[in-house]
Amino acid sequence: MTEQEKVHQNTSEITHIGMSVALLIAGGVFVIFLSRFFPIPGTKYLLMGTYISLIMSAMAYLFPTTHIVLKINVVLAAILSMVTIYMGIAILITGLSAELIGSLLINKSSRGIAIGMSYAGFTVLTSLIISKFIIGDALFAVVDGRWILITVSLASILGGIGGFAGKTIGIRVKFALNKEIK
Repeated sequence: MTEQEKVHQNTSEITHIGMSVALLIAGGVFVIFLSRFFPIPGTKYLLMGTYISLIMSAMAYLFPTTHIVLKINVVLAAILSMVTIYMGIAILITGLSAELIGSLLINKSSRGIAIGMSYAGFTVLTSLIISKFIIGDALFAVVDGRWILITVSLASILGGIGGFAGKTIGIRVKFALNKEIK
């Protein structure tokens, strides 16, 4: 690979990461607005986990660069740490955990779905753990462990749906881009 091709690849990767973070922030604002209409506690995390899983899965299929999910999460955490440092820490832990799960899979076709499922589940789990450090055991005294398990499982299922949708979107976009280039 020539130096010019490396520069082009790095520029392309930075652009994709920037577009992904912009999609996550803009869509996240919409999801937070939408979650206000559901009176069920934790709806924001379930909907956000599903949306983020869709985006992360699509990026994993579209851009086969190494650790794309982790790179997106580092940028997202840096930006959202300006709101609160706890949010940035939760995003980094979630992204690292999901990337680890995705890297353990040899089968590339199921990687995006696994990243989606694990990302959504880890979103709920890390937000609970981080909130435990902020507010103490008050949440865990009120909420039974079974509800936490149900919520994490539901988030993972919704994340799997988001991951499958992301895979479908990623495949179609990749096909459309290849069709345009030729």
